Amino acid sequence: MIQIGNTAQATLGQTISVDANGQLATLASGSPGVVSILNTGQTAWTCGLAQTVGAGPAPTCAFPLHGGAQDMIAPTARVLVMFAIDSIPLGSAVSTAYSSGFLIDFAAEAERAVTFDIDAGWSAGGATWARAVPPGTDLGSLLITS
Repeated sequence: MIQIGNTAQATLGQTISVDANGQLATLASGSPGVVSILNTGQTAWTCGLAQTVGAGPAPTCAFPLHGGAQDMIAPTARVLVMFAIDSIPLGSAVSTAYSSGFLIDFAAEAERAVTFDIDAGWSAGGATWARAVPPGTDLGSLLITS
């Protein structure tokens, strides 16, 4: 379970600075197209992005942030859809596909038409912008790009 200890708002092109005590400061400068998280101390932290769900923030991704290092997180035009038989609490780290999923690329279009049949699975009519993701797939290698 990932628990959020501290948050700061940032937009693409800004940097969040983390000091030795884990205090955050949003800087106006950064790399275009990404949110940068810069560790100015020597303590390892976990950093990531969160979105507001209900009354507070819920983590959407988490990465190690070592002392003196910087992580750069960029949005992607790909979305993974997948159903899970068991309930997964908000903030849980999920690294393996629980069931059959579908990776959909929205880079060329803002809308995509897909279908789901409980026995046949996901389909996009053979479109090249979507691909099936079998159960047990490592989600990190599928969703994290450099």
